Amino acid sequence: MEQFLIERDTLVKIIDALLSQKYPDEPPANIDEIREDSIRKLDDQIGTQVFSSLNEKQLKEINNLLDDQEKDPAVFQNFFQNAGVNLEQKITEAIQGFSQEFLGGKDV
Repeated sequence: MEQFLIERDTLVKIIDALLSQKYPDEPPANIDEIREDSIRKLDDQIGTQVFSSLNEKQLKEINNLLDDQEKDPAVFQNFFQNAGVNLEQKITEAIQGFSQEFLGGKDV
């Protein structure tokens, strides 16, 4: 998924914090693959959490916005607000769920 819901830098910070908790004594080079895979998985979970809140008509509309490669974040914020989706809440729920699974030792 393209990272338009949350910046890559933010995903990296979240994953790095989780990795430091789960692998406190592990050198960063040893967990690079886990890090990149976790960033991708967290981004996917955020997308799933957000897009599963949309109906078919709304999904078509957001796909059109994405196809237009709109760069103004306000367009997306307005779309989700009009669709009745609380982006902050959905993103927070996805991060919390991912964190629990990741730190709990389950494959995410």
